[in-house]
Amino acid sequence: MDRDDCHKCANGGTCYDLGGRTGLFTCECVFGWEGDTCERDFDECHPSSEEVMSANGHTLMECDTHAQCANTPGSYGCECDAGYTGDGLACVDADDCEFTPCNNGGTCMDCGILCFVCDCTAGWRGRSCQEDWDECKLGIHTCHNDAQCSNTPGSYECICDEGYSGDGFSFCVDVDDCVEYLPGEDPAIYTDDIVRVDADGNYLTPCGSYDEAQDLFYKHGECITWTPPTSLRARARRGGPTTTATAMSTSAVG
Repeated sequence: MDRDDCHKCANGGTCYDLGGRTGLFTCECVFGWEGDTCERDFDECHPSSEEVMSANGHTLMECDTHAQCANTPGSYGCECDAGYTGDGLACVDADDCEFTPCNNGGTCMDCGILCFVCDCTAGWRGRSCQEDWDECKLGIHTCHNDAQCSNTPGSYECICDEGYSGDGFSFCVDVDDCVEYLPGEDPAIYTDDIVRVDADGNYLTPCGSYDEAQDLFYKHGECITWTPPTSLRARARRGGPTTTATAMSTSAVG
């Protein structure tokens, strides 16, 4: 009995047993495959494929001017070029702002094929508003003369110099370094700070010790505030060497 040899055609090919106990067969491949057993993909996008397809009654689909033929296993399609969108048969300019390329609140404006422009919010710069604008380094901050500029992502802070208190922008006032302060009702401002006292109403100063359990302050000497000359304060802000005494104490008498 002649054995059926038709079991080797791949990818949907139709097998024909040549009979006669020869063990021979032939495969008729579906469009998109080729080879003795239809095992090999036929690349419809190859320059020479159009002629082969035409001879077999197939016509290569016409991709858009802004698209390319893209081969796939057993088939093919049209893919729009970068900067365009569509099904490949019809491609239009893609919205380059679709996927929100502008960071940190920047506004995107499409300016053509593969082109977008970001209008960055204050504090940011760069093509995609990804780079922090260091206002402190560039000297475009509005900190008070007695405050230091501290850069933050997209903004900056102003911190009053040591010995001064305020918002760092509109005011920095000299504080009494011989007393301690507690924040008032609004921690964001300094004008309502409260002078710290113990249970007996004594001011807490750097010249003594405080018993937290009994809430009592023991004075060890007199505290004297000293304000350095303006020239020294300026030198300190520039990072130059200076010596600043914030308090001096004398030995307790008696």
